[in-house]
Amino acid sequence: MKKVFVILSILFVILIIYFAYSSKNCCIKNSTTNDSIQKPDYSACKSLKDSLKVMLFQNKDQSKELMIQDDDNSRFVLYLNRLKNKKVAVIAFTDTCLIIFQNLNNEWVQIDSVSFKSYASKFEITDLNGDNKDDLIVYGFANIHGERLPYIFITDKNNVLHYRSDIHLYNIKYDKTKKLIMSYYQGGAYSINCKEYYYWQGDSLKLLKGVEQNLSTGESSIFITFYKLKDGKRFDYKKIKDNKGAIYDTVFWTDEY
Repeated sequence: MKKVFVILSILFVILIIYFAYSSKNCCIKNSTTNDSIQKPDYSACKSLKDSLKVMLFQNKDQSKELMIQDDDNSRFVLYLNRLKNKKVAVIAFTDTCLIIFQNLNNEWVQIDSVSFKSYASKFEITDLNGDNKDDLIVYGFANIHGERLPYIFITDKNNVLHYRSDIHLYNIKYDKTKKLIMSYYQGGAYSINCKEYYYWQGDSLKLLKGVEQNLSTGESSIFITFYKLKDGKRFDYKKIKDNKGAIYDTVFWTDEY
């Protein structure tokens, strides 16, 4: 069984490479931003849906994720997994686009294509809004501070993923107890760090409160600023000195999650 799976994996990688090379000049519209983006033309291959169907879980009981990388020159990353009872496949073409597929009614459907100016370094299945539905996060390559920009896909009431171009919160996580979104950015020396809480208002995220640590002035004069949303804009309501960072480290939560 393992040999068959390995062979199928290799065949699928070859198929993906074929797409990348045979369709370099294909240009489509981003379904979310309407921007023109470069992507392979999947209509050129009649067996794409069947190939995905074979590759994504060899039996109904299998639930492990599969991630295939083009190790030689990092042209693409292929990711396969489940969202509850739905199957999902992501083909991340480096510095080009993300192609999202879902198996809906036992048929593979391309549901979105998103401009992607990075390399897919990590994938995560999680519930981001407390509706007990799995959502998808695709992380780009880590920046100089080790932080990865997330590309968020939220599952709707029909269990279909939708890209959220309005949500790009670093280290995003849903706190089920507080029913809030947590986010933080941890930079390096002489940078600005922050922690934030957001809440869902309908289908939109709203800032509840945040704290910012400014290290750009040096260790002798570190300040942290507390802020919230007021009249649609950030409002700073408190600023205190915190030279050793002890206060910032314990605000909202104590450790990086």
